[in-house]
Amino acid sequence: LKPMTQSKLTQYSDTDLMAMKVKDLPLDEFRLPFNKQVLTLKAELRRRGINWTPHLWASEEWFSPDGVPGFAFPFTLLDPRLIKLEKKHVGFLEGSSEKELVKLLRHECAHALDNAFHLRKNKKRQGLFGLSSRPYPTFYVPNLNSKDYVKHLPQGYAQAHPEEDWAETFAVWLTPKYQWKKKYKTWPAMEKLLLVDEIIKKSCLGESKVSNSDTPLHFRDDNRTLKQYFNWRKQSLGLRRKNFYADKVNEVFSIDGKEEANEVFKKYESVICKRLAKRSGISTNIVKLMIKELKQECKIKNYRLKYSSYKTKTIVEEMLTFHSAEFLRKKRHRVFM
Repeated sequence: LKPMTQSKLTQYSDTDLMAMKVKDLPLDEFRLPFNKQVLTLKAELRRRGINWTPHLWASEEWFSPDGVPGFAFPFTLLDPRLIKLEKKHVGFLEGSSEKELVKLLRHECAHALDNAFHLRKNKKRQGLFGLSSRPYPTFYVPNLNSKDYVKHLPQGYAQAHPEEDWAETFAVWLTPKYQWKKKYKTWPAMEKLLLVDEIIKKSCLGESKVSNSDTPLHFRDDNRTLKQYFNWRKQSLGLRRKNFYADKVNEVFSIDGKEEANEVFKKYESVICKRLAKRSGISTNIVKLMIKELKQECKIKNYRLKYSSYKTKTIVEEMLTFHSAEFLRKKRHRVFM
Protein backbone atom coordinates (compact mmCIF):
# COMPACT_ATOMS: atom_id res chain seq x y z
CA LEU A 1 0.00 0.00 0.00
CA LYS A 2 1.15 3.52 -0.71
CA PRO A 3 1.16 5.56 2.51
CA MET A 4 -1.32 8.47 2.32
CA THR A 5 0.76 10.48 4.81
CA GLN A 6 4.28 10.49 6.14
CA SER A 7 4.90 8.40 9.23
CA LYS A 8 4.28 10.12 12.54
CA LEU A 9 6.89 7.87 14.09
CA THR A 10 9.95 9.33 12.37
CA GLN A 11 11.15 11.00 15.59
CA TYR A 12 11.62 7.59 17.21
CA SER A 13 14.39 5.07 16.63
CA ASP A 14 13.56 1.43 15.94
CA THR A 15 14.79 0.58 19.44
CA ASP A 16 12.48 3.17 21.00
CA LEU A 17 9.48 1.91 19.04
CA MET A 18 10.14 -1.73 19.90
CA ALA A 19 10.16 -0.82 23.60
CA MET A 20 6.99 1.28 23.38
CA LYS A 21 3.65 -0.17 24.49
CA VAL A 22 1.24 -0.79 21.63
CA LYS A 23 -1.48 1.31 23.32
CA ASP A 24 0.89 4.30 23.54
CA LEU A 25 1.94 4.38 19.88
CA PRO A 26 1.15 7.83 18.39
CA LEU A 27 -1.20 6.57 15.70
CA ASP A 28 -4.20 8.22 14.08
CA GLU A 29 -6.65 5.33 14.33
CA PHE A 30 -9.44 7.28 12.62
CA ARG A 31 -7.59 7.95 9.38
CA LEU A 32 -7.44 4.71 7.47
CA PRO A 33 -4.57 4.49 4.97
CA PHE A 34 -6.82 2.20 2.91
CA ASN A 35 -10.00 4.28 3.04
CA LYS A 36 -10.32 4.09 -0.76
CA GLN A 37 -10.48 0.29 -0.63
CA VAL A 38 -13.09 0.41 2.17
CA LEU A 39 -15.24 2.74 0.09
CA THR A 40 -14.90 0.32 -2.82
CA LEU A 41 -16.07 -2.52 -0.54
CA LYS A 42 -19.12 -0.49 0.45
CA ALA A 43 -19.89 0.16 -3.22
CA GLU A 44 -19.61 -3.57 -3.96
CA LEU A 45 -22.13 -4.32 -1.20
CA ARG A 46 -24.54 -1.65 -2.51
CA ARG A 47 -24.23 -3.07 -5.99
CA ARG A 48 -25.46 -6.37 -4.58
CA GLY A 49 -28.38 -4.66 -2.86
CA ILE A 50 -26.87 -4.86 0.64
CA ASN A 51 -27.53 -1.52 2.35
CA TRP A 52 -25.29 -2.26 5.31
CA THR A 53 -21.63 -1.75 6.01
CA PRO A 54 -19.35 -3.17 8.72
CA HIS A 55 -17.45 -0.99 11.17
CA LEU A 56 -13.67 -1.40 11.36
CA TRP A 57 -11.13 -0.95 14.12
CA ALA A 58 -7.40 -1.48 14.65
CA SER A 59 -6.41 -4.51 16.69
CA GLU A 60 -3.78 -7.26 16.79
CA GLU A 61 -4.85 -9.05 13.60
CA TRP A 62 -7.64 -9.57 11.05
CA PHE A 63 -10.74 -11.02 12.73
CA SER A 64 -14.49 -10.60 13.20
CA PRO A 65 -15.69 -11.66 16.68
CA ASP A 66 -18.94 -13.57 17.08
CA GLY A 67 -21.88 -11.23 17.53
CA VAL A 68 -20.09 -8.14 16.19
CA PRO A 69 -21.17 -6.71 12.79
CA GLY A 70 -17.69 -5.45 12.02
CA PHE A 71 -14.07 -6.56 11.86
CA ALA A 72 -10.61 -5.68 13.04
CA PHE A 73 -7.38 -5.24 11.11
CA PRO A 74 -3.73 -5.16 12.29
CA PHE A 75 -2.88 -1.78 13.83
CA THR A 76 0.50 -1.92 12.08
CA LEU A 77 -1.30 -1.10 8.82
CA LEU A 78 -1.96 2.39 10.21
CA ASP A 79 1.60 3.59 9.66
CA PRO A 80 4.21 2.87 6.96
CA ARG A 81 6.96 2.71 9.59
CA LEU A 82 5.14 -0.08 11.43
CA ILE A 83 4.48 -1.92 8.18
CA LYS A 84 8.22 -1.87 7.51
CA LEU A 85 9.03 -3.03 11.05
CA GLU A 86 6.57 -5.92 10.95
CA LYS A 87 7.95 -7.12 7.62
CA LYS A 88 11.43 -6.96 9.13
CA HIS A 89 10.64 -8.78 12.38
CA VAL A 90 7.82 -11.12 11.32
CA GLY A 91 8.65 -11.55 7.64
CA PHE A 92 5.40 -10.21 6.15
CA LEU A 93 2.19 -8.34 6.99
CA GLU A 94 -1.21 -9.54 5.79
CA GLY A 95 -2.90 -6.79 3.80
CA SER A 96 0.17 -4.68 3.08
CA SER A 97 -0.30 -5.07 -0.69
CA GLU A 98 -3.46 -3.75 -2.33
CA LYS A 99 -4.33 -7.08 -3.99
CA GLU A 100 -4.12 -8.94 -0.68
CA LEU A 101 -5.90 -6.13 1.17
CA VAL A 102 -9.06 -6.15 -0.97
CA LYS A 103 -9.28 -9.94 -0.65
CA LEU A 104 -9.04 -9.72 3.13
CA LEU A 105 -11.62 -6.92 3.28
CA ARG A 106 -14.15 -9.04 1.37
CA HIS A 107 -13.36 -12.12 3.46
CA GLU A 108 -13.74 -10.35 6.83
CA CYS A 109 -16.83 -8.54 5.57
CA ALA A 110 -18.43 -11.96 5.08
CA HIS A 111 -17.92 -12.81 8.76
CA ALA A 112 -19.30 -9.43 9.86
CA LEU A 113 -22.33 -9.81 7.56
CA ASP A 114 -22.88 -13.27 9.02
CA ASN A 115 -23.00 -11.70 12.51
CA ALA A 116 -25.22 -8.81 11.43
CA PHE A 117 -27.93 -10.99 9.83
CA HIS A 118 -27.54 -14.28 11.77
CA LEU A 119 -26.80 -16.14 8.54
CA ARG A 120 -25.23 -19.17 10.20
CA LYS A 121 -28.72 -20.18 11.39
CA ASN A 122 -29.78 -20.93 7.81
CA LYS A 123 -30.47 -24.69 7.59
CA LYS A 124 -29.42 -24.98 3.94
CA ARG A 125 -26.12 -23.34 4.74
CA GLN A 126 -25.55 -25.66 7.70
CA GLY A 127 -26.21 -28.66 5.49
CA LEU A 128 -23.91 -27.57 2.67
CA PHE A 129 -21.09 -25.75 4.47
CA GLY A 130 -21.24 -27.50 7.84
CA LEU A 131 -21.93 -26.17 11.33
CA SER A 132 -20.26 -22.94 12.40
CA SER A 133 -20.17 -24.31 15.94
CA ARG A 134 -17.58 -26.90 14.95
CA PRO A 135 -14.37 -26.24 16.94
CA TYR A 136 -11.57 -24.61 14.96
CA PRO A 137 -8.68 -27.01 14.34
CA THR A 138 -5.11 -26.35 15.43
CA PHE A 139 -4.05 -27.09 11.86
CA TYR A 140 -5.43 -28.40 8.59
CA VAL A 141 -3.99 -30.12 5.52
CA PRO A 142 -5.37 -28.43 2.41
CA ASN A 143 -5.96 -30.22 -0.86
CA LEU A 144 -4.91 -27.52 -3.29
CA ASN A 145 -6.46 -29.44 -6.19
CA SER A 146 -9.92 -29.72 -4.62
CA LYS A 147 -12.84 -28.29 -6.58
CA ASP A 148 -15.22 -28.55 -3.64
CA TYR A 149 -14.01 -25.14 -2.46
CA VAL A 150 -13.48 -21.77 -4.11
CA LYS A 151 -9.98 -20.37 -4.45
CA HIS A 152 -9.50 -16.94 -2.88
CA LEU A 153 -7.01 -16.57 -0.01
CA PRO A 154 -3.86 -18.74 -0.20
CA GLN A 155 -3.23 -22.16 1.36
CA GLY A 156 -6.71 -23.42 0.55
CA TYR A 157 -8.08 -21.40 3.45
CA ALA A 158 -11.70 -22.28 2.63
CA GLN A 159 -10.88 -25.82 3.76
CA ALA A 160 -9.91 -24.77 7.29
CA HIS A 161 -13.44 -24.55 8.78
CA PRO A 162 -17.10 -24.15 7.68
CA GLU A 163 -16.97 -20.46 8.68
CA GLU A 164 -13.93 -19.86 6.48
CA ASP A 165 -15.54 -21.81 3.64
CA TRP A 166 -18.55 -19.47 3.87
CA ALA A 167 -16.40 -16.33 4.02
CA GLU A 168 -14.22 -17.38 1.10
CA THR A 169 -17.26 -18.29 -1.01
CA PHE A 170 -18.91 -14.95 -0.23
CA ALA A 171 -15.71 -13.08 -1.13
CA VAL A 172 -15.61 -14.74 -4.56
CA TRP A 173 -19.34 -14.08 -5.05
CA LEU A 174 -18.87 -10.38 -4.16
CA THR A 175 -15.84 -9.74 -6.38
CA PRO A 176 -16.86 -7.56 -9.37
CA LYS A 177 -16.31 -8.87 -12.90
CA TYR A 178 -15.10 -12.20 -11.54
CA GLN A 179 -17.54 -14.24 -13.66
CA TRP A 180 -17.77 -16.96 -11.01
CA LYS A 181 -20.68 -18.64 -12.80
CA LYS A 182 -18.36 -19.30 -15.72
CA LYS A 183 -15.19 -20.06 -13.75
CA TYR A 184 -16.84 -22.53 -11.35
CA LYS A 185 -19.41 -23.92 -13.79
CA THR A 186 -18.21 -27.52 -13.53
CA TRP A 187 -16.98 -27.37 -9.93
CA PRO A 188 -18.94 -28.80 -6.96
CA ALA A 189 -18.16 -25.44 -5.30
CA MET A 190 -20.74 -23.88 -7.64
CA GLU A 191 -23.51 -25.18 -5.37
CA LYS A 192 -22.07 -23.13 -2.50
CA LEU A 193 -21.83 -19.98 -4.63
CA LEU A 194 -25.45 -20.34 -5.71
CA LEU A 195 -26.51 -20.80 -2.10
CA VAL A 196 -24.64 -17.65 -1.05
CA ASP A 197 -26.49 -15.81 -3.81
CA GLU A 198 -29.82 -17.19 -2.57
CA ILE A 199 -29.18 -16.48 1.12
CA ILE A 200 -28.01 -12.90 0.55
CA LYS A 201 -31.03 -12.06 -1.58
CA LYS A 202 -33.42 -13.51 1.00
CA SER A 203 -31.77 -12.36 4.22
CA CYS A 204 -29.54 -9.32 3.70
CA LEU A 205 -31.56 -6.78 1.74
CA GLY A 206 -33.36 -5.35 4.79
CA GLU A 207 -32.40 -4.10 8.25
CA SER A 208 -29.62 -5.94 10.06
CA LYS A 209 -30.49 -7.86 13.22
CA VAL A 210 -27.37 -6.77 15.11
CA SER A 211 -26.18 -3.17 15.25
CA ASN A 212 -23.63 -2.89 18.08
CA SER A 213 -20.34 -1.09 17.49
CA ASP A 214 -18.14 -3.13 19.83
CA THR A 215 -14.38 -3.16 19.20
CA PRO A 216 -12.90 -6.15 21.09
CA LEU A 217 -9.12 -6.24 21.58
CA HIS A 218 -8.70 -2.65 20.39
CA PHE A 219 -5.02 -1.77 20.14
CA ARG A 220 -5.53 1.08 22.63
CA ASP A 221 -6.06 -1.61 25.28
CA ASP A 222 -2.92 -3.57 24.38
CA ASN A 223 -0.29 -3.39 27.14
CA ARG A 224 2.35 -5.35 25.23
CA THR A 225 5.42 -3.65 23.86
CA LEU A 226 5.80 -3.65 20.09
CA LYS A 227 8.61 -6.20 20.48
CA GLN A 228 6.34 -8.49 22.51
CA TYR A 229 3.60 -8.06 19.90
CA PHE A 230 5.91 -9.10 17.04
CA ASN A 231 7.08 -12.13 19.05
CA TRP A 232 3.44 -13.10 19.60
CA ARG A 233 2.71 -12.71 15.87
CA LYS A 234 5.56 -15.04 14.96
CA GLN A 235 4.38 -17.55 17.55
CA SER A 236 0.72 -17.41 16.46
CA LEU A 237 1.65 -17.80 12.80
CA GLY A 238 3.88 -20.79 13.49
CA LEU A 239 6.94 -18.84 12.33
CA ARG A 240 9.06 -19.62 15.36
CA ARG A 241 9.78 -23.02 13.95
CA LYS A 242 12.73 -23.00 11.62
CA ASN A 243 12.02 -23.20 7.92
CA PHE A 244 12.44 -26.81 6.80
CA TYR A 245 14.88 -25.79 4.05
CA ALA A 246 16.89 -23.26 6.09
CA ASP A 247 20.03 -25.42 6.18
CA LYS A 248 19.47 -27.10 2.84
CA VAL A 249 19.63 -24.32 0.26
CA ASN A 250 23.11 -22.80 0.61
CA GLU A 251 24.46 -24.90 -2.25
CA VAL A 252 21.56 -23.92 -4.50
CA PHE A 253 21.06 -20.21 -3.82
CA SER A 254 23.09 -17.28 -2.51
CA ILE A 255 22.60 -13.62 -1.62
CA ASP A 256 24.59 -12.69 -4.75
CA GLY A 257 23.61 -13.13 -8.35
CA LYS A 258 21.71 -11.35 -11.11
CA GLU A 259 18.37 -13.18 -10.91
CA GLU A 260 16.07 -13.57 -7.92
CA ALA A 261 15.49 -17.14 -6.74
CA ASN A 262 11.81 -16.78 -7.56
CA GLU A 263 12.66 -16.74 -11.27
CA VAL A 264 13.27 -20.48 -11.28
CA PHE A 265 9.85 -21.08 -9.76
CA LYS A 266 8.16 -18.76 -12.24
CA LYS A 267 9.57 -20.78 -15.09
CA TYR A 268 9.62 -24.33 -13.78
CA GLU A 269 7.39 -24.77 -10.71
CA SER A 270 4.72 -26.76 -12.54
CA VAL A 271 7.38 -28.97 -14.17
CA ILE A 272 9.16 -29.57 -10.85
CA CYS A 273 5.84 -30.38 -9.20
CA LYS A 274 4.80 -32.96 -11.80
CA ARG A 275 8.22 -34.64 -11.99
CA LEU A 276 8.62 -34.82 -8.20
CA ALA A 277 5.13 -36.25 -7.71
CA LYS A 278 5.87 -38.91 -10.32
CA ARG A 279 9.31 -39.79 -8.97
CA SER A 280 8.44 -39.84 -5.27
CA GLY A 281 4.85 -41.02 -5.33
CA ILE A 282 3.87 -38.08 -3.12
CA SER A 283 0.60 -36.35 -3.99
CA THR A 284 0.83 -33.20 -6.11
CA ASN A 285 -0.94 -31.36 -3.32
CA ILE A 286 1.84 -32.08 -0.79
CA VAL A 287 4.57 -31.36 -3.35
CA LYS A 288 3.07 -27.89 -3.81
CA LEU A 289 3.31 -27.32 -0.05
CA MET A 290 6.96 -28.44 -0.12
CA ILE A 291 7.73 -25.96 -2.88
CA LYS A 292 5.80 -23.24 -1.07
CA GLU A 293 7.98 -23.57 2.05
CA LEU A 294 11.13 -23.50 -0.07
CA LYS A 295 9.90 -20.33 -1.79
CA GLN A 296 9.22 -18.73 1.60
CA GLU A 297 12.79 -19.37 2.72
CA CYS A 298 14.14 -17.87 -0.51
CA LYS A 299 11.92 -14.80 -0.13
CA ILE A 300 12.79 -14.13 3.52
CA LYS A 301 16.54 -14.58 2.88
CA ASN A 302 16.35 -12.62 -0.39
CA TYR A 303 18.17 -15.44 -2.19
CA ARG A 304 19.33 -15.22 -5.77
CA LEU A 305 20.40 -17.79 -8.36
CA LYS A 306 23.92 -19.20 -8.25
CA TYR A 307 23.47 -21.00 -11.56
CA SER A 308 21.26 -20.73 -14.62
CA SER A 309 17.55 -21.17 -13.92
CA TYR A 310 17.56 -24.50 -15.81
CA LYS A 311 20.47 -25.94 -13.82
CA THR A 312 18.88 -24.66 -10.60
CA LYS A 313 15.63 -26.42 -11.55
CA THR A 314 17.49 -29.76 -11.72
CA ILE A 315 19.24 -29.19 -8.38
CA VAL A 316 15.97 -28.14 -6.70
CA GLU A 317 14.25 -31.30 -7.97
CA GLU A 318 17.02 -33.45 -6.51
CA MET A 319 16.98 -31.58 -3.19
CA LEU A 320 13.19 -31.83 -2.81
CA THR A 321 13.24 -35.53 -3.67
CA PHE A 322 16.06 -36.29 -1.24
CA HIS A 323 14.34 -34.54 1.69
CA SER A 324 10.73 -35.50 0.88
CA ALA A 325 10.54 -38.37 3.40
CA GLU A 326 11.83 -36.12 6.19
CA PHE A 327 9.34 -33.39 5.19
CA LEU A 328 6.46 -35.84 5.66
CA ARG A 329 7.88 -37.40 8.81
CA LYS A 330 8.05 -33.96 10.45
CA LYS A 331 4.50 -33.23 9.22
CA ARG A 332 5.51 -29.98 7.55
CA HIS A 333 2.59 -30.24 5.14
CA ARG A 334 0.16 -29.15 7.87
CA VAL A 335 -1.07 -25.52 7.84
CA PHE A 336 -1.36 -24.09 11.36
CA MET A 337 -4.32 -21.87 12.20
